[in-house]
Amino acid sequence: MLPAMLRFRMVLGVLAVALVACGDDGSNEGGSGGPGVVVATGRVGAAGGRLVTDDGALELRIPAAALAEETQITVKRLAAADWPGDTVVSPPLGDAVYELLPDGLRFEQPVQVVHRTSAADLAAGEGGRFPAASHVSRAKAGDFERSPTTVVYERSGAASIVGTIEHFSTHWATVGTEYGDIALLLDRDESGVAPLEGSYGVYMMGLVSSDPGPHEFDFIAGAYASAPAIAQPEVFEDWSVVADMTAIDDVFTALETNERPIAGARSAPYPVKLEGLDPMSLGLYCPAFTCAEEGESTIWYEFTFVDAGVTVIVEDHLTCMSVP
Repeated sequence: MLPAMLRFRMVLGVLAVALVACGDDGSNEGGSGGPGVVVATGRVGAAGGRLVTDDGALELRIPAAALAEETQITVKRLAAADWPGDTVVSPPLGDAVYELLPDGLRFEQPVQVVHRTSAADLAAGEGGRFPAASHVSRAKAGDFERSPTTVVYERSGAASIVGTIEHFSTHWATVGTEYGDIALLLDRDESGVAPLEGSYGVYMMGLVSSDPGPHEFDFIAGAYASAPAIAQPEVFEDWSVVADMTAIDDVFTALETNERPIAGARSAPYPVKLEGLDPMSLGLYCPAFTCAEEGESTIWYEFTFVDAGVTVIVEDHLTCMSVP
């Protein structure tokens, strides 16, 4: 049995990552001066619907009752010359900036935007590094906005970045938050195998940012699993079994995966302090799992930067087996 709280002291000698830090303040509203290239279009009514760009990189999921009447929805990919000035400090992933039309259209229900990107675009998985990312937008007659975002890292390192928006504007996904480019550093068990009743999970966890800070914000760690693995809420202080799976299930529904987390645990919010690229040395709760019986399981680690509105989910695979 693991101790009630896993604590670590993390010392990073050399951090071999390049985090973006640009000098422009991004105050230029810019706009879509050019026509752009239409990459998806269709009519969506009160029953809802979805649009996927021709390259599959962006998907709009419009739920029922989001629109009162049938509306022509169009997604254009903008040339770099037409990008908003905010893209200087919030560079678009995959060099893709989209104009969602009709501009300014407001929805009665939140709309999900799913941006799918490669491990290379995110430099994901290198040295246990998993960047946070966010959906951002600039309306022609509005402010620069960040949308609540969940980043789901698949086992390959590719990611689906799921954002929630309430209106249309010029839109893109970017690495980083209002605290700079934040990356999780996970030293985790990569064997993919655990004995019955044995533990499997993260050994150490740290955070780095391109912004020197310091920044203090609430942080939440969580764990979810499909049978036969189960999360271990009983071995952590202030953890609780997650009874309402609505939020995380919405994410997996948006991604159309057949796998669902069937059990989970999540910590209460607790404060962390982030100081740029300096090593973070804190006692943190680390997600862990145990094997109830033999078989194959999918597990998910969940980390939420509460104030930034970003959740990072890392998917893994676990084989539970008897040990002679």
